[in-house]
Amino acid sequence: MNSVSIGQTLRAAREAQRFSQEQVAETLRLEPDAIAALEEERWERFPALVYARGHLASYARLLGIEPAALLLRMPLADEESMGEEGVLGSGGVNPWLVAGALSVVAVVAILLLSR
Repeated sequence: MNSVSIGQTLRAAREAQRFSQEQVAETLRLEPDAIAALEEERWERFPALVYARGHLASYARLLGIEPAALLLRMPLADEESMGEEGVLGSGGVNPWLVAGALSVVAVVAILLLSR
């Protein structure tokens, strides 16, 4: 297994190409803190892991690194999104949506029966 972390790989490649974090951030249209977070593997800095993955892939491509090799070493899912309900949540339906749909059906039924 590769002992060099994702962040170390990114930082080493960036420094070898003499880019600053600010230059990378400007090129990728991100905040400099986002670049630092990627290099420090602070995935929680992003609203969801999918954003971290996307930014990581863009950053890797900018540096000439194959993104897949780094992405495979990232966590698979957000810890908090997994929870007891799983990735997709409880699957429950919004009761207001059900009430609205039933109201529409009732109105249509009344209109059809009144003819």
